[in-house]
Amino acid sequence: MEKQYFIVRALDASDSAEARSRLVDAHRAYIRKEGPVTMVHGGPLLGGEGDTIGTCLIVIADGKTDVEKWLSHCPFVAGGVFQNLTVERWGWTYGR
Repeated sequence: MEKQYFIVRALDASDSAEARSRLVDAHRAYIRKEGPVTMVHGGPLLGGEGDTIGTCLIVIADGKTDVEKWLSHCPFVAGGVFQNLTVERWGWTYGR
């Protein structure tokens, strides 16, 4: 089966700034590790004042279930940083 692209979009909980700050290094190390899911691009989602309001990742995996399983072990997910998280398959066409 050909690998597929997915977009992970996660919005922070309103009270998660301390947890985000404490877990950011572990989160970055986790998403950069080689495994069944490979991060292609990623970074913070920014609010109007430039403050971090969430995370966006573009990843490659065999399927959505693999991405969801991978995310369940992510320090930001386990640490309760996100209030809303979505995983959508993406048909990367332009700029490839």
